[in-house]
Amino acid sequence: MARIKIDLSQGVLEVEGEEGFLKEIYEDFKSRVSIATDSKATHPAIEAETAASENKNKPTKSKIKTGARKETYSFVKDLNLRGDGKSIDSLKDFYTKKLPSSAMETTTVFIYYLCSVLKINNVGLDHLYTCYKEVGQKVPAALRQNLLDTAHRKGTIDTSSLDNVTLTTRGENMVELDLPPKEKKKD
Repeated sequence: MARIKIDLSQGVLEVEGEEGFLKEIYEDFKSRVSIATDSKATHPAIEAETAASENKNKPTKSKIKTGARKETYSFVKDLNLRGDGKSIDSLKDFYTKKLPSSAMETTTVFIYYLCSVLKINNVGLDHLYTCYKEVGQKVPAALRQNLLDTAHRKGTIDTSSLDNVTLTTRGENMVELDLPPKEKKKD
């Protein structure tokens, strides 16, 4: 069932019914109302209805939002990623041992290092940014989205709060048991 509503300065005409019936009513209404041919004199309500009726059968295109939100992050100045030289490896050494092959794996390795090795609470986006800079890796253009994708697709981290990202059991297992990836044996 289709519907048409025309509001010529509150002289409202509302009709509901089949599309063919609506077209007849609309054409009859349009012929009775004097519409100037000059586009400046055309009433916006009629103009909108005409455009809507002409474009009814055309497929609609979804609008794409332009101008993505700019992400800015800062270094966490009191974050020591250099290790202690004894029992705690530096982030660079840990990262080199684990050899993550994707941005999602890299994010998981960083969260593991921050939460499990350094025992830091309230790990956020600035912490990850600092980690990427420390190991000399390119920071993902959309770091926030990378974090959300890692949680959603891999399930290795929990992002229920972006100010307190935590590691899941799956993430612990991946870093401890699956990284670095085992080389396939040649037959």
